[in-house]
Amino acid sequence: AVLTDYDRALELFDIGLLNQNADALFFVGVMKYYGLGLAKNEEEGLADITQAAERGSVYAYEQLKRFLTEDALDYLRGVHSREDIKTYLLSIGASLEGSEESCDLYGLQSALNSDYALVRAKVCFGAASRQIIFEYQKAIDPLYKSYLDNYMSLSGYSMIPISN
Repeated sequence: AVLTDYDRALELFDIGLLNQNADALFFVGVMKYYGLGLAKNEEEGLADITQAAERGSVYAYEQLKRFLTEDALDYLRGVHSREDIKTYLLSIGASLEGSEESCDLYGLQSALNSDYALVRAKVCFGAASRQIIFEYQKAIDPLYKSYLDNYMSLSGYSMIPISN
């Protein structure tokens, strides 16, 4: 069983906040964002997490990158037009590496974030469907791989190791 003593955690984080600890600010932000022991407030939580990253919290920086990746994946799940997907991916820094009759291949190294090791996205369109396959580096961190596998399967995407 996972222990969740949010009151005790807040006491400790308050001490950290008094000492200007960026990681304490991050954890309080997470508690606000997800409503863990505090009233759920995504806007305030995100503001705290952002401020913690600006103050040097690696945890906060990584969480912000996760949020950006999740936002991009959620956006792609809801878009159906080939042109809309192209416009969106190019706007976040992806590069169009190739195009076929029914598929487009995008390089993602400068889009999303390289820490997730997502290298390419192949977006294919059928008569009434769309399939997005992400290629990832073989050296992907196991924790991130597990996180992405779970997020991708919930989002209806698939992931394969990069072939070259």
